[in-house]
Amino acid sequence: MGKKTQAEVAVNSGLAKSIICKILNTTGKYDSYQPTLETIWALSIGLKLDWKETNMLMALAFPAMRLWKDFIGRSLDIDGVNQILYEKNLPLWGSKMRREVDADDDSVEAT
Repeated sequence: MGKKTQAEVAVNSGLAKSIICKILNTTGKYDSYQPTLETIWALSIGLKLDWKETNMLMALAFPAMRLWKDFIGRSLDIDGVNQILYEKNLPLWGSKMRREVDADDDSVEAT
């Protein structure tokens, strides 16, 4: 794969140049930017990556993916998942919310 400009990648992927800039950020200005799965797919198309390269890009964009196999089948709740993510210094997947189900009317109440 030859070098591509940000403009070429933007045209080939359908992503805005500003999004490409955020993803390729080297200044630290957009360190908190988290692209969506669809954005990473579009970027891999724009870069004309093969399957292996796309998976590598996904692992870079979503480091928690490496841990999914640890989550599946363990009957973890969000707190259990977040504990593992926290220990690995990765972004957490949501805030803690406890729900109580009223058995009489099946309503859900956040506490």
